[in-house]
Amino acid sequence: MGKDVIDLGCGGGIYVRGFLACGAHGVIGVDSSKPYIEEAQQACPQARFINASCLDTGLDSQCADVVFERAVIHHLTHGELIANAVEIHRLLKADGVAYIQDRTQEDVVADDPQYWIRRELLEMYPRLLKFEANRRPKTEDYCAILKDVGFSSVDTLTFVETRKIYDSVDALAQELQQRKGKSILFQLTDDELDAYVDRVISQCPEGEIVERDQWTIWKARR
Repeated sequence: MGKDVIDLGCGGGIYVRGFLACGAHGVIGVDSSKPYIEEAQQACPQARFINASCLDTGLDSQCADVVFERAVIHHLTHGELIANAVEIHRLLKADGVAYIQDRTQEDVVADDPQYWIRRELLEMYPRLLKFEANRRPKTEDYCAILKDVGFSSVDTLTFVETRKIYDSVDALAQELQQRKGKSILFQLTDDELDAYVDRVISQCPEGEIVERDQWTIWKARR
């Protein structure tokens, strides 16, 4: 690979480690959470991590061949989306490329049977559809933002991501219970979460349980 990469919103650094494993020349992970940065640095001492905003990293202009940003933009207001796009454009070298991954509203409501774990949630608590609609980016609207801040071309692709494979219903139930603090499940009461987990368990197939979700990637070339 041999590229200089910046991972915006790197969390605990799982993708930073992935880029290094793929042969990146160097990787910088950026996250606004100091605990995440400390966790990531401990797990991957060969990379550089900084505690900063995705709107203003403080890094040098045109320092990256690739900027990667996963599951960040749905947290941003419209003004922050623009500021974030400007920052990504600033960080990229003249021939650099940004890959921004998130779930659109279309992804959220995709009705393929393989997304059944999320579908059960939305069927039980349809109020969450409005919550998602208010925070999820629209594909073409975000394309327009990227073009407006100066990217020369923007392409999109939709793909299916395997979130996790569980070897038992107990493992799935434990994962869902632990996820409440960092996913849409924080919108549920404890009783609602328990009811959701019970329903999912009742629908589980025999044997291996695969959790999948649909995502969108915007590829923006400087």
